[in-house]
Amino acid sequence: WTALCKQDLTNNDYQEELWELINDNRHRISLDVRPCIVIPYLRQARVLTEMDEDEILSCHSLTNRSMRTSYMIDLLRTQGRNGAVALLDGLMIHYPTLYTQVTGRKPSTEPSRFSGLIKYSELTEYLVRAVTGMQKELQEARSEAGRKSARCTSLETELSQIMEHEEKSRYLQTENERMQRQIRTLQREITKMKDEKCDFYVRYTAAIEEKSAVNMRLHDLTLQAYQSRDEAQAMITRILSEKDCLRSQLVELQERLFSLKAVERFRERKSSDVWKRQIWKCFDTLKSISEKNTITQFQFSLFTFSIKKSRDRCKNGSFLLPQSLPDISASLPHALSSQSHPHQRPHPDHLLPGGNLLQQLSVVGGNRTGVFVNQVTEGSAAHMVGISPGAQIVEVKYEQKEKALRMVLEDSTLEEAVWALRQVTGFCHLSLRPRPDDYRDLLQQLQSKDISSGDSIYVRVNMSLCAGSTGTLAVSCNDILHVTNTWPSEATDSWEASHVHPCQLLHLESGTVPNYFRAQGLLIRALEDMNFQTKSQKVTPFSGVNIFNQLTS
Repeated sequence: WTALCKQDLTNNDYQEELWELINDNRHRISLDVRPCIVIPYLRQARVLTEMDEDEILSCHSLTNRSMRTSYMIDLLRTQGRNGAVALLDGLMIHYPTLYTQVTGRKPSTEPSRFSGLIKYSELTEYLVRAVTGMQKELQEARSEAGRKSARCTSLETELSQIMEHEEKSRYLQTENERMQRQIRTLQREITKMKDEKCDFYVRYTAAIEEKSAVNMRLHDLTLQAYQSRDEAQAMITRILSEKDCLRSQLVELQERLFSLKAVERFRERKSSDVWKRQIWKCFDTLKSISEKNTITQFQFSLFTFSIKKSRDRCKNGSFLLPQSLPDISASLPHALSSQSHPHQRPHPDHLLPGGNLLQQLSVVGGNRTGVFVNQVTEGSAAHMVGISPGAQIVEVKYEQKEKALRMVLEDSTLEEAVWALRQVTGFCHLSLRPRPDDYRDLLQQLQSKDISSGDSIYVRVNMSLCAGSTGTLAVSCNDILHVTNTWPSEATDSWEASHVHPCQLLHLESGTVPNYFRAQGLLIRALEDMNFQTKSQKVTPFSGVNIFNQLTS
């Protein structure tokens, strides 16, 4: 910039470059520069005259500062390069930031950095005067700002004090009005309380008399309640005893019925021994022929037809053909069996010799899915007669103490099925129903722990039990439980159950509860204890209220 300023004044190229630089930033200069600050330096540099200064500052057509600055730049343009250099020097002195934005160079107050339009002595004197004036203005502005700040602070303090005083006055006035209203209200209440006090005395006397009458009535009702409770307990005990007697009679009648049927079947079986030996001989012959693969389609059809006619004939006679004949088609070649009997299903009945049945096979399921054979002991009688896993046990017939018994397990729970099969210790007759798909689905649900058994029954509780440390469920009288396993492996005298929501049938808390037989024993024992306590406490009837509430809650 210094080298540019010191070029020849008549060099038109540098002159145009300077004015192009100023015109590019003309809008910014017009907005930021105040002519009254820059004109003294321009007058000192002899690029503006006194007449120009008056015209710029006093012309009525120039209505704002931007118009005056723009007009001043137009007058400097007539001065050529000196006007541009003087304008940039003025910006470097009074507007250093704007100077940097226009020229891209940092400003400096050193005399060697100016253009040389003013002598060093005059420039130094001008700069000293300008700096001194600016310092005075700055000091005056600071002192004025301090005075105004102090004044504002004092005014704010006075205003806050006035507002606090006004707020206190308003609060005291409101409090005074409230206290006056409260005094008037208290006076009315005192008068009203005096009137009520007299009424209370009268009502208190009447209440004491009523209390005496009520106590006498309560004593009579309590005695009647204890008498009714004793009668109800005795009635419940008598009903349970009658129920057990009726159940024993029902079992005896069933045993007598089965024994009569067994005697009848024994007579029929004895009369058909000759026919049975002939039929078994025919089966042995046919089996030996089938092992040699010499039987033909016609021979097998003829034998089957003769067996069927013999069965029909025997049903109308005085004896029956045995139901436990082996399935000969299973021992024939696969092709012949499938051609001769395309729709034949395995016979559902199996005759087993003596022995504990639960040692030969194990069962799974329940009343919801059915009771299925799960495992069969290899080499046992059940395995020899062809019983395999996946068959549903529909019925079991057996003899016990020379009595024929029959148990239907189609809709029984797992606990009932295990109890029935455990009674079998001798000759028995099983009715099975093949259901491999349902058995497979049951095993998948058991392995995935979606269910713990095939049981699903809903029961209502008749007594209250507390929760135990081994997962025993706390129940109250009239609670509804959903039993999902009647034969858990951990405790065979308990059931796995869950509390049921009374309206939505949703499972709530789960745990174990006593099974039916153990719960019935607990209930009878509790009733006997209550009856004993009632008899021993008849002298002091009010001492048994807690036990009565606990058992009826």
